[in-house]
Amino acid sequence: MKKLAVIFISTCLLTLHVFAQQAPNFSATDLNGQKVELNAFKGKYVLLDFWATWCPPCMAKIPFLKDIRKKYPVDKLEIISVSLDHTKAQCQRTVHSKGMNWIHIYDRQNIPSAYGISYIPTLFLIDPKGKIIYNNDVNTESELLRILDQI
Repeated sequence: MKKLAVIFISTCLLTLHVFAQQAPNFSATDLNGQKVELNAFKGKYVLLDFWATWCPPCMAKIPFLKDIRKKYPVDKLEIISVSLDHTKAQCQRTVHSKGMNWIHIYDRQNIPSAYGISYIPTLFLIDPKGKIIYNNDVNTESELLRILDQI
């Protein structure tokens, strides 16, 4: 029982730590050849999506992300997807064929490592001050939508 209590408290503290932390900055080139730096988006919300075309749950999440892009204006919310695909070409084909009209970065190593990605899909919502306020590891999609409805 004591062991269970320690695990529970540790999990709660880890969860609080995740939400209290500053989102790691990154600099990368998007699929269109444009430089993308997370710190450049301070002042607005950023939904950071880690995904790959070989991941069925990731592919199933595309309509959800497209609905978010339609509903929330770019001046308030930026969406950045980081693809962990085997090749950049796989990612590019899917982005174009599915009409995914937001920022896409192909990076299998640096950004996923900075965010401690151990599975996909993973979503983080970063507030205008650069703090992580949502992680689908501990929150539901409906909680994400409730937060977004307040922006």
